[in-house]
Parts: sequence; structure tokens; C-alpha cells
Amino acid sequence: MSILGTRVLRTEDPRFLTSGGVYTEDVVDERLAGACHVFFVRSPVAHARIGAIDVSAALSAPGVVAAFTAADLGDLAPIKPGPMFNKQMARPILAADKVRFVGDPVAIVVTEQPYQGEDAVELVDVDYDPLPAVIDLAEAASDKVLLYEEAGTNVTANFGDPSVLDEHLFDDCEVVTTRTIVNQRVAPAPMETRAAAAAWDADGRLTAWIPNQGAQGTKSGLARLLGVPAARSARSSAPTPSTRSWRGWRGGSAAPRGGPRPGTRT
Repeated sequence: MSILGTRVLRTEDPRFLTSGGVYTEDVVDERLAGACHVFFVRSPVAHARIGAIDVSAALSAPGVVAAFTAADLGDLAPIKPGPMFNKQMARPILAADKVRFVGDPVAIVVTEQPYQGEDAVELVDVDYDPLPAVIDLAEAASDKVLLYEEAGTNVTANFGDPSVLDEHLFDDCEVVTTRTIVNQRVAPAPMETRAAAAAWDADGRLTAWIPNQGAQGTKSGLARLLGVPAARSARSSAPTPSTRSWRGWRGGSAAPRGGPRPGTRT
């Protein structure tokens, strides 16, 4: 029977909503014993220059193992845009000179226990110099305020070539109607937001539990970021319902899509 036009009843929901689902915090593995917890300091403003970031108070807080800013991650390459997107709009692991959206990660705090990280991130002092925010699509397309000055535009990708259009295409039409059609944003609402757990094996193999639908892309992305051969990285994903397995690593289908992103809680 085709599913087209046919109501499909979801069967996995009770497992996600009760004790049947396994989420990142539920993962039990001896390699995760004593693992540290990573928390991100995020921008409260949509667009601003970063004047300075002071993590000294956080480093003095109980249970804090380390704290990092972009200056400490100079050896890590930014996450490159996809093939069709503007190459000058790469996302850094942590914002360095400016933030470009509310929630842009600017610092990392590593703690022994989760509750310590929740307190320590409040002690990081960030000096923001606010810039005009771009919240309207037409305003963004005007390029009056640029998020990436080096790109010279806010347009991330073009589909089609306007230069090949015939300007007289509608000259013989009896009626020509022009409308601006606004489509709603697609806003996924996963049961578990971006999170991760990871451990190095004795043989140098990485095992990471990352709940998203991009198992293959995440594996290669992690290998590239960490500078290890993809063949030596392994991955398991949670939650466990509706997963698919390839060569010992799995990609879950009840979580955010995509590969590695800056600001994934671990």
C-alpha cells in the first residue's frame, strides 16, 4: 500500500515520551566514566563586535577544568559552508571578532559536573559593542548591514541566473500580477536538541554519540575537525529508536538534522 494520501500512525512516540527512548544523557558506557561536561557561553545580542572576553572568574569557580575562547582554538579550522553557499561565510567554532545571531557561542567552559557548568558560564564576562540587527528578509537582501563584511553581501546562495531572463517575457500578457509571497520558516522541534558524548579509545579511535540524522556527514566532519582519518573514527547515535546502522555507527532519526555544528552541548 502506498503511503501517499494514507494516514500513517506513528508507532515510536511512546518510547520517546517514556523510559523507552535513550537520549544522550542516558547513554551508559564505561568509556564515559568520569567524563567532563562542556557548556557554552552564548551571545545575548543578535549582532555586535566583541571587545574582550574574560574567563578568569569562571576558571576560579568550583569544578571548572578549563575555559576557552576563539583565541585558544586557532588551530581548528572553521566549519565550511555547503557546496552551494558563499565560501566567505564560514562558521567559526567560537565567535572571535563579532557575533551574528542570538545564541552565537563565544566561549566554552569545561566542568567536572553539569551543575558546575551552569553556574560557571554566568561568570564569563564578554564586552559587546552592539551593531544594527537584521531581522527582515528584504532588509537583509539590501546589504545595508552586513553580517560578513568580507563577503560583501548577505546573500548566501543564488538559484538560477537572473541575467538570462528575458525582460520582455510578459509583454504580450493581458494581465500581469506581482505578489510577494512569504513562506514560514522551517523550525524543527526535536525531542532532544543538539548534544553529544564522546570518548577516545586506547587505539586512537573516537566514539561519539550524537543525535542527528546526518550520520555520514557528522562522521567525516568530526574526522576533518580533529585531524584523524575517517576510517579510524566510529560513532553511535542516540536516541535508539528508528536508527539505521552502517559498519558499527548509527544515525538517529528523532533529533536535529545535519553534521557537526558550533555550540553542541557535550
